[in-house]
Amino acid sequence: MSVVSTFAGNSLLHQNGSFEPQRKSNYAIVIAGIPGADKITLYTATAKIPATGVTKGKIKHFNETMHYAGSVMPFESLTLVFNDYLDVSGGASTLKMISDWYKQVVCFKNGAIGFAKDYKKQGEIFLLPPGMPNAACPGAVSAAAYKNRRFILQGVWPEKFEYDELSMDDTGEQPARFTLNLSIDRGIPADMM
Repeated sequence: MSVVSTFAGNSLLHQNGSFEPQRKSNYAIVIAGIPGADKITLYTATAKIPATGVTKGKIKHFNETMHYAGSVMPFESLTLVFNDYLDVSGGASTLKMISDWYKQVVCFKNGAIGFAKDYKKQGEIFLLPPGMPNAACPGAVSAAAYKNRRFILQGVWPEKFEYDELSMDDTGEQPARFTLNLSIDRGIPADMM
């Protein structure tokens, strides 16, 4: 009797395997309706997909506790960290488009808060396979085949913006970064919709 399963490593081999690990760096975040762009793909240094969950209720029954599904937990904010790139061509930079979007949420000149219908947007996080998005590469795959490898973001708006700490002692080896926290009403895997 063999203690090693035939499933063990063979399924990961290129020649006859059917599994491919999802790379943490193969993703794209797309937000629709940001000022200055119909759709924008955000190229972030890091991003954390919001967790989903359900609260747990409990009922005591004699010496036991039974659990049941309570309500949907509020979704955590989506935290994005960007490398700050200057657009020397004169086009709208990511920082400029995000700033214009943030102005829809709050006007810092007078403290007025905008209307949710104007600042709440829709978006998606795509988990891309190797070979994406460059379809010219050998072994490239169709995005349509991976349409369920995504998260649907509803009611997205910028709630907090923070720029990196600046320092004259910096060697310039790393670009400046800024962090954007996006509030979301829902962040659900597409295959759970």
